[in-house]
Amino acid sequence: MTLKSAGSAIGFGALLLLGTALGSAGARAQPIGCSSGIVNDGDLGSGVCVQTLNAVFGNFSIADLPADGTVSFNASDLGTPAVGNVGIAFNGSFVDVLGGITPNFYTARYDVEMQGSTNLFTELTADFAQDTGYSTLLTTTSQAATVGGVDLTKLNAVGSGTDQLDYVSGVAELTVLNTLIDGGSVSSFSNTAVENAAIGVPEPASLALLASGLSGLFLLRRARLPHRADRTRGKA
Repeated sequence: MTLKSAGSAIGFGALLLLGTALGSAGARAQPIGCSSGIVNDGDLGSGVCVQTLNAVFGNFSIADLPADGTVSFNASDLGTPAVGNVGIAFNGSFVDVLGGITPNFYTARYDVEMQGSTNLFTELTADFAQDTGYSTLLTTTSQAATVGGVDLTKLNAVGSGTDQLDYVSGVAELTVLNTLIDGGSVSSFSNTAVENAAIGVPEPASLALLASGLSGLFLLRRARLPHRADRTRGKA
């Protein structure tokens, strides 16, 4: 094999491997056993996971939510790899007791973790839907929050308080606890996790492939240039 053909083979082969590696790194393969979309409350537990976009939800603790409830997942994909928002909503027939005088307490705990991406969570918001009724309070906590807090109150449909947690440095995983003190006609409460833009730092293996590909291209270019000795003979 000549130097020219060897350089071509090395350069093309290495770049092909590089493209394959970078493509697989950016892929958002769904973990085995993960569901998606809308799931019944009774089907979620500590050993169940749900993936939406590039985030995996799991370790659910929602035993005291309404028996007829569902949990829905949504996402807004703003780029490749995915940059945007991932959301979770707890839906059901939430009821107060004795017309809001003795409100019901509902809790929902879960983990959410970034999967196969360099993105980080930078913000978490919370909200709930209530058209009429007495005062209802939603509080949301997580172990990594550095700014803000969720302490949201609604009287009928009018809200007050705060609804956002911020993660100044960004985090790859969260443990979230929602507590709803229902005094009205709540139909759902939800969280939305906001992702930052992908950092896009190549992995070491990808860098090695890139170096190999560039070396191959250098050999190819060198093979195409006439040797100095040949150029000297041509001038004689």
